[in-house]
Order: sequence, then structure tokens, then C-alpha cells
Amino acid sequence: MSSKSINIFIFLLFLIRLASSDRTSDCSNRWIYIRPLPSRFNFDLLSNCSAYPLFDDFCSYLPNHGLGPKTHNHSLSWYRTDPILLEQFFHRRILEYPCLTQDPTLANAIYLPYYTALDALKYLYGPEVNSSNQHGLELYNFLRKDVPHIWDRHAGHDHFLVISRPAWDFSQPFTNDPPVWGTSFLELAEFYNVTSLIPEGRAWGWQEQAVPYPTSYHPSNSVVLGSWLKRVRNSRRNSLMLFAGGGGVAATPNIRRSIRNECEDNTSGGYADKEVNI
Repeated sequence: MSSKSINIFIFLLFLIRLASSDRTSDCSNRWIYIRPLPSRFNFDLLSNCSAYPLFDDFCSYLPNHGLGPKTHNHSLSWYRTDPILLEQFFHRRILEYPCLTQDPTLANAIYLPYYTALDALKYLYGPEVNSSNQHGLELYNFLRKDVPHIWDRHAGHDHFLVISRPAWDFSQPFTNDPPVWGTSFLELAEFYNVTSLIPEGRAWGWQEQAVPYPTSYHPSNSVVLGSWLKRVRNSRRNSLMLFAGGGGVAATPNIRRSIRNECEDNTSGGYADKEVNI
């Protein structure tokens, strides 16, 4: 199965709730095997949610398997979702996928539940900043030693993982000495064959498949989503709003800073600029 094919059918998991009533008996070319990993590669990393003051404390966003707390008590579909927990969120949702197999030899794709971005925090903001070129090697060594035939069958070509930070944070060249910013996870030749579902993928990173950041809207099923879309389309919207997130502080031209500058310069209509925490 090609990387593009993996990206298409895996990303559909973000859009549709995999309720039992929606399941189909036809799993041809859709079988997924979830590779068991020691908890140090995923769940243990969640306990470090307040360990890096230079980054942020994301402990309050852990409830509901990474969706975060509800925006208010009566909310059915809106949550305070932090994009850094996309890895945890995906891990939980794929457990409901109807075409999981316990036999890796039958799988069309193998999911690695490695919380890559969370593991990167110790290199980006923690004590191992000068060892950022080692990011991912512990996982690779485990994959080669623990049931090695799973990896060796296709040299990792059928493996994929989800990364919740931009590709640039994992693209530091090995030639940087001392390290500047980021880890070298996506530069490791050991993982060149592994498909990465990642926000803001690089144009030339052939193993990277870009996916959107998670929003705060998580409808429970397609019926709820359709109802909300119908209400929005039929509503009168005299004013449109655009929210631009953080980042964009580099000296080079970038779309994030351009959007924020446009918002700050636009005072027409009597609207004053102000920062609002939602």
C-alpha cells in the first residue's frame, strides 16, 4: 500500500465516528495492526504534561482521551482541544477502527502509537537539548529487537505514525553543531520508509503526509455534523471571523505573521483589536 493510500484512508478516522452501526464487514486492503509499544513511548509521556515550563502546562487538556474538557457543562460537541495531544487522540480513536487485526502478517498497514511530539519536549525544552539528534533511535532499536520480522517484512514501508507538531520541529540537520532548534527525527535514515501523518509537512518530505490540526469541534456522529453544517449554512452572517494561531515570529516572510498584521491594521467598522482567550 502506498503512503498516499495510507494517508487517505487513515485520515478518514478523524472525520467519522466509528460507531458499531457504521461498521462494514469488508476489510479488504484496510486491515491495521497496532504495534504494541512499551508505555515509555506513549502513555508515560503524558505524565510529563507540566515538566517543561518553557513550553506550557497541558495537563488540563488531557481529559476525554485528548479532546480536552468540554467548553461548558452542556456542550455536546465542543471541547478545549490542544493540538499537541493529536497523538493521544488518534491513538484512542483508532482502537474503534473496525478493521483491526491481531496478526501483523495480515495487516495492510501497521500503526506505531509513538507520541513523537511529546517525546521531543525533552530535546526541545528539557535537559537533552544537546542530544536532539538521538530522537527516535530508542524506538528504532526496540522495533528491530522486539519481534523483528514485523519490521523486516517490508523494511518499515507499511508502518505509519502520527506527529502533532510541524515537520520543521523534527528536521534539524545532523551537521548542526551545536544544535540550533528541533530534533532530527525526520532526518533519521532508519525511519525514511515510515509514513508520518503530520501538520505542516514539508513539500519535499516524501514520507510526510500533511493533515490538518485538530479543531475544537468533535461531533459524536455524522448526523450531528450534518445538523450543525445545515444550521451554519442557513444562518445570517453579516460579519466573518478569522482566528490566526501563534508562531510566525521569524524574520522571513510567513503567512501567520501576515494574517496577524492584517488583523491588527484593520480597525474599520469601529472594531478595536484585542486578544481574547477562548
